[in-house]
Amino acid sequence: MRVLADGTELRFHPDDEKIIREIHEDGCYARAEILDGDVVVDVGAHVGVFSIYAARKTPRGRVIAVEPAPTNLEFLRYNVEKNSLRNVKIFDCALSDKAGQAELFFPGDHALYTLKPNAPTAVSHAVRLRTLDDLFEAESITNCKLLKIDAERSEYAVLQGGARALKVVHQLLVEAGKEEATHEKVLAFLRERGFQCSIVLDTPGGIVLYAVRSGETAQKE
Repeated sequence: MRVLADGTELRFHPDDEKIIREIHEDGCYARAEILDGDVVVDVGAHVGVFSIYAARKTPRGRVIAVEPAPTNLEFLRYNVEKNSLRNVKIFDCALSDKAGQAELFFPGDHALYTLKPNAPTAVSHAVRLRTLDDLFEAESITNCKLLKIDAERSEYAVLQGGARALKVVHQLLVEAGKEEATHEKVLAFLRERGFQCSIVLDTPGGIVLYAVRSGETAQKE
């Protein structure tokens, strides 16, 4: 358990230090604007570091947190309850380009649960698949200020399942890997749908990109 600078009490896995650093110290996600009353959707919420960060910025709004991994879900639920956040709703599922069932694989790092393993692994869990369109419709989301996606090699599939949902999204933060040129596919997909994209973080393994709908003011550098 750690108490962060903003007062957040957080329970997390030892291998989650990088995520906390990215959000609370490096400011990788600070590019996006979140105001009180906004709706934020967090796909790949993990243990809730970003969901809680967003929920504190929009106490009269909503945060939809999507996380399929059992061990992460346990910590996510604990962290949301521990911090008395009534504006966070948790969904136990994965998002993809179609609904159904799939195997979620654990590669040894709790931040890297994936539907698309790149190495043999002995541990997997059956999970429900939904689409972004289905989630937005079920939750009556007609105006989403920010969509954050960190889906470990499934980011492109998540976007493909959200053709209607993206029409009501104003900003995105997406972590996209470079395997199979996923980051290039994601950038092209968003630009074709009217988003201006910029790269916030570029590493050998992937990028964090910020996208804002064309015609709207980009947020702070």
